[in-house]
Amino acid sequence: MTIERVKSILSPPSRPTDVPKNDDWQEIEARMGTLLPSDYKEFVNKYGTGRIANFLWIFNPFSRNENLNLETQLDRQRDVFADLESFGEVLPYKLFPKDGGIFPFAMTDNGDVLFWRTCGNPDQWSLVVNDARSPEWQEFALPFGEFLFELLSGRLVCVVFPRSFPGESLKFDTL
Repeated sequence: MTIERVKSILSPPSRPTDVPKNDDWQEIEARMGTLLPSDYKEFVNKYGTGRIANFLWIFNPFSRNENLNLETQLDRQRDVFADLESFGEVLPYKLFPKDGGIFPFAMTDNGDVLFWRTCGNPDQWSLVVNDARSPEWQEFALPFGEFLFELLSGRLVCVVFPRSFPGESLKFDTL
Protein backbone atom coordinates (compact mmCIF):
# COMPACT_ATOMS: atom_id res chain seq x y z
CA MET A 1 0.00 0.00 0.00
CA THR A 2 1.21 3.44 -0.77
CA ILE A 3 0.91 6.34 1.59
CA GLU A 4 -1.76 7.94 -0.63
CA ARG A 5 -4.56 6.62 1.60
CA VAL A 6 -2.81 8.02 4.68
CA LYS A 7 -2.43 11.37 2.90
CA SER A 8 -6.20 11.41 2.31
CA ILE A 9 -6.77 11.74 6.08
CA LEU A 10 -3.45 13.17 7.30
CA SER A 11 -2.05 16.03 5.24
CA PRO A 12 1.72 16.01 4.92
CA PRO A 13 3.56 19.19 5.85
CA SER A 14 4.35 21.68 3.10
CA ARG A 15 7.98 21.71 4.27
CA PRO A 16 8.90 18.37 5.83
CA THR A 17 12.07 18.27 7.93
CA ASP A 18 14.87 15.70 7.83
CA VAL A 19 13.94 14.17 4.48
CA PRO A 20 16.41 12.02 2.53
CA LYS A 21 18.28 13.02 -0.56
CA ASN A 22 18.69 10.78 -3.60
CA ASP A 23 20.17 7.42 -2.56
CA ASP A 24 20.30 8.04 1.19
CA TRP A 25 17.98 5.08 1.79
CA GLN A 26 20.51 2.65 0.32
CA GLU A 27 23.16 3.89 2.74
CA ILE A 28 20.80 3.60 5.73
CA GLU A 29 19.65 0.11 4.75
CA ALA A 30 23.24 -1.02 4.22
CA ARG A 31 24.22 0.20 7.70
CA MET A 32 21.17 -1.41 9.30
CA GLY A 33 21.60 -4.68 7.46
CA THR A 34 18.04 -4.81 6.13
CA LEU A 35 15.73 -3.29 3.61
CA LEU A 36 12.97 -1.17 5.15
CA PRO A 37 9.29 -1.23 4.14
CA SER A 38 8.70 0.87 1.02
CA ASP A 39 5.55 2.49 2.47
CA TYR A 40 7.56 3.56 5.53
CA LYS A 41 10.21 5.11 3.26
CA GLU A 42 7.48 6.87 1.30
CA PHE A 43 6.02 8.21 4.56
CA VAL A 44 9.40 9.60 5.69
CA ASN A 45 9.97 11.12 2.24
CA LYS A 46 6.61 12.96 2.39
CA TYR A 47 6.28 13.77 6.10
CA GLY A 48 9.83 13.91 7.47
CA THR A 49 10.15 14.21 11.24
CA GLY A 50 7.14 15.07 13.38
CA ARG A 51 4.23 13.95 15.50
CA ILE A 52 0.82 12.58 14.51
CA ALA A 53 -2.23 13.80 16.44
CA ASN A 54 -0.10 15.15 19.28
CA PHE A 55 0.75 11.59 20.29
CA LEU A 56 2.53 9.30 17.80
CA TRP A 57 6.12 9.80 16.61
CA ILE A 58 7.41 7.84 13.61
CA PHE A 59 11.17 7.33 13.85
CA ASN A 60 13.15 8.75 10.96
CA PRO A 61 16.70 7.60 10.14
CA PHE A 62 17.46 11.12 8.87
CA SER A 63 16.28 12.90 12.01
CA ARG A 64 18.88 14.99 13.79
CA ASN A 65 16.87 14.47 17.00
CA GLU A 66 18.34 11.35 18.60
CA ASN A 67 15.03 10.62 20.35
CA LEU A 68 13.37 10.27 16.94
CA ASN A 69 16.23 8.75 14.96
CA LEU A 70 15.49 5.20 13.76
CA GLU A 71 19.03 3.89 14.17
CA THR A 72 19.50 5.45 17.61
CA GLN A 73 16.18 4.04 18.79
CA LEU A 74 17.11 0.55 17.62
CA ASP A 75 20.24 0.76 19.77
CA ARG A 76 18.25 2.10 22.74
CA GLN A 77 15.68 -0.67 22.49
CA ARG A 78 18.52 -3.22 22.44
CA ASP A 79 19.69 -1.73 25.75
CA VAL A 80 16.13 -1.78 27.16
CA PHE A 81 15.64 -5.43 26.16
CA ALA A 82 19.00 -6.37 27.69
CA ASP A 83 18.10 -4.60 30.94
CA LEU A 84 14.69 -6.26 31.15
CA GLU A 85 16.16 -9.70 30.50
CA SER A 86 18.89 -9.10 33.12
CA PHE A 87 16.11 -8.54 35.67
CA GLY A 88 14.57 -11.88 34.73
CA GLU A 89 11.73 -10.63 32.54
CA VAL A 90 10.86 -13.09 29.81
CA LEU A 91 10.10 -11.16 26.65
CA PRO A 92 7.79 -12.67 24.02
CA TYR A 93 9.98 -11.39 21.18
CA LYS A 94 13.64 -11.11 20.32
CA LEU A 95 15.00 -7.87 18.91
CA PHE A 96 16.32 -7.42 15.38
CA PRO A 97 18.73 -8.57 13.95
CA LYS A 98 17.78 -11.93 15.44
CA ASP A 99 15.74 -14.05 13.03
CA GLY A 100 12.17 -12.72 13.07
CA GLY A 101 13.18 -10.10 15.62
CA ILE A 102 11.20 -6.95 16.22
CA PHE A 103 12.46 -3.57 15.03
CA PRO A 104 11.26 -0.30 16.65
CA PHE A 105 9.82 2.27 14.24
CA ALA A 106 7.62 4.54 16.38
CA MET A 107 6.85 5.68 19.92
CA THR A 108 3.98 7.44 21.64
CA ASP A 109 4.04 10.29 24.12
CA ASN A 110 3.19 7.64 26.74
CA GLY A 111 6.36 5.70 25.92
CA ASP A 112 4.60 2.85 24.09
CA VAL A 113 6.81 1.43 21.34
CA LEU A 114 5.67 0.20 17.93
CA PHE A 115 7.76 -2.48 16.25
CA TRP A 116 7.89 -4.25 12.93
CA ARG A 117 8.10 -8.02 13.13
CA THR A 118 10.91 -8.73 10.66
CA CYS A 119 9.71 -11.92 8.99
CA GLY A 120 9.97 -12.22 5.22
CA ASN A 121 9.50 -9.34 2.80
CA PRO A 122 9.82 -5.93 4.56
CA ASP A 123 6.75 -4.68 2.67
CA GLN A 124 4.74 -7.39 4.46
CA TRP A 125 6.18 -7.03 7.97
CA SER A 126 3.44 -7.07 10.58
CA LEU A 127 3.39 -4.81 13.62
CA VAL A 128 3.64 -5.25 17.36
CA VAL A 129 2.81 -2.57 19.95
CA ASN A 130 4.20 -2.71 23.48
CA ASP A 131 2.51 -0.91 26.34
CA ALA A 132 5.12 1.11 28.24
CA ARG A 133 3.37 0.60 31.56
CA SER A 134 2.74 -3.12 31.42
CA PRO A 135 3.99 -6.29 29.76
CA GLU A 136 1.07 -6.10 27.31
CA TRP A 137 1.77 -6.57 23.60
CA GLN A 138 -0.70 -6.28 20.75
CA GLU A 139 -0.03 -7.67 17.28
CA PHE A 140 -1.44 -6.46 13.97
CA ALA A 141 -1.14 -8.50 10.79
CA LEU A 142 -0.87 -5.32 8.72
CA PRO A 143 2.02 -3.58 6.97
CA PHE A 144 3.02 -0.06 8.05
CA GLY A 145 0.91 2.08 5.67
CA GLU A 146 -2.23 0.00 6.06
CA PHE A 147 -1.87 -0.04 9.85
CA LEU A 148 -1.42 3.74 9.93
CA PHE A 149 -4.43 4.37 7.69
CA GLU A 150 -6.69 1.98 9.64
CA LEU A 151 -5.54 3.42 12.98
CA LEU A 152 -5.93 7.07 11.99
CA SER A 153 -9.28 6.50 10.29
CA GLY A 154 -10.62 4.93 13.50
CA ARG A 155 -11.27 1.55 11.88
CA LEU A 156 -8.61 -0.16 13.96
CA VAL A 157 -8.31 0.07 17.73
CA CYS A 158 -5.05 -0.36 19.55
CA VAL A 159 -5.90 -1.20 23.16
CA VAL A 160 -2.53 0.14 24.28
CA PHE A 161 -3.39 3.67 23.09
CA PRO A 162 -5.81 6.03 24.84
CA ARG A 163 -9.41 5.79 23.60
CA SER A 164 -9.21 9.45 22.60
CA PHE A 165 -6.52 8.76 19.97
CA PRO A 166 -6.45 9.94 17.22
CA GLY A 167 -9.12 12.44 18.22
CA GLU A 168 -10.71 15.30 16.35
CA SER A 169 -7.61 17.28 15.42
CA LEU A 170 -5.79 14.78 13.24
CA LYS A 171 -2.71 16.58 12.02
CA PHE A 172 1.00 16.14 11.54
CA ASP A 173 3.25 18.59 13.39
CA THR A 174 6.84 18.99 12.25
CA LEU A 175 9.71 19.73 14.57
